[in-house]
Amino acid sequence: MGKLMKIITGLLGVAILGGCGTTMTPADSRSYPYTASPERAHRIRANYRLLQPGMTPDAVIALLGEPDERNHRYRDAAQFVAHRSNGETWVYLLARRRPYGGMVERGEQSVRVEFNAQYRLLRTEVVGLPQAGPRRGKSAGHTGLPGAAY
Repeated sequence: MGKLMKIITGLLGVAILGGCGTTMTPADSRSYPYTASPERAHRIRANYRLLQPGMTPDAVIALLGEPDERNHRYRDAAQFVAHRSNGETWVYLLARRRPYGGMVERGEQSVRVEFNAQYRLLRTEVVGLPQAGPRRGKSAGHTGLPGAAY
């Protein structure tokens, strides 16, 4: 029992001190509820369907612009603790009601673009837009830590 508590305490310390591996825009720099500008929303909606597995980050930026958030991906807790990311998830926000919580609690509408460790597009996921569902590349892979709220 003592060893398990040390492990849990160590993981919590790493999570608190090390953050969640995100380079996202601090929540307080955006006002909530957030809505993308009409021009940005149009660019994202018009072009996300053009994304293809294997594309480079530069090709994605050429279509959608810079992402609102960039989050590291981890296959499991051991990778997280060792700070060994296996790629990134970029978030292009169309709308978000509040800065914290899961996608449902935040009322999020977004396009999420996942890259593997070689920075090639794995898949694109559309969140909160009724006219569209997820577009997936060949590899389903794992995103975030188990239980991550995205």
